[in-house]
Amino acid sequence: MKKYFFIMVLLVSVIFLGEDFRNIFQKSGTKLGFYLASKIGDSVVGILPFEGNDKEKSTLVSDIYSYYLMENNIKIVDRKELEKVIKEIKLSMLGITDIKNSNKLGNLISADYLLTGNIKKLGDIYYINIKVIKVSTGESIYTDSINFEDKEFITIKKVEEYFAERKYPSTALFRSALIPGWGQMYNDQPIKGGIFGISMIGSISLDLYFFNEYQKYLNSTNEEMYDKDLKKANDYNKYFLISFGTTIAIWIINMADAYINAK
Repeated sequence: MKKYFFIMVLLVSVIFLGEDFRNIFQKSGTKLGFYLASKIGDSVVGILPFEGNDKEKSTLVSDIYSYYLMENNIKIVDRKELEKVIKEIKLSMLGITDIKNSNKLGNLISADYLLTGNIKKLGDIYYINIKVIKVSTGESIYTDSINFEDKEFITIKKVEEYFAERKYPSTALFRSALIPGWGQMYNDQPIKGGIFGISMIGSISLDLYFFNEYQKYLNSTNEEMYDKDLKKANDYNKYFLISFGTTIAIWIINMADAYINAK
């Protein structure tokens, strides 16, 4: 029983703790977009390049948040235009959040708010801080932070690659229903897909083992061992039912996980 309970806990943990970077960005970007849409009306937001040692990743992160703001119909100033202005007035990135500099930059680009932040990588973990500054006062009206460990993020160089392929929940659901783990592979979650696939294979193997043992002892012709064989048959039947229930649970969780993550 402990073994089956452990398998269930592991699979549930995979679903709720195994979020990849896309899900984390989506939640953060959607939350930011909703907040600004309700607070700033028709005001314009300038998207600053995020601070960080990796210029590619800093640019990628600012472009990702630009996308989520545009999804909420928020007027933005393009990052490239901002970079051009920053270069012309020779503002250092570290000084942009000063009140004088934010006022100057905001006036030059006709922005009411500035979205900025920073990205750091410590070991295999990325730490990202997001901040929205009101140009007229220099105060922060919104802050957020996210962190994740995901080696796939390293390979992405530009925002087009981040949004390269739309995932369809119905497709992910169908694939996981057909072959457990296949839907996770479709969702670009190979580790999670492997866990579901191996778990299902192991669980089905136990189903077959317990069922064969049940049949063996149930059909025993040894009259002297009849009572003991019948007891063993009943025990293996109980084990089979538990194992089969676990298999069904893994199958259902696997489908739900694929559908939710694709959506």
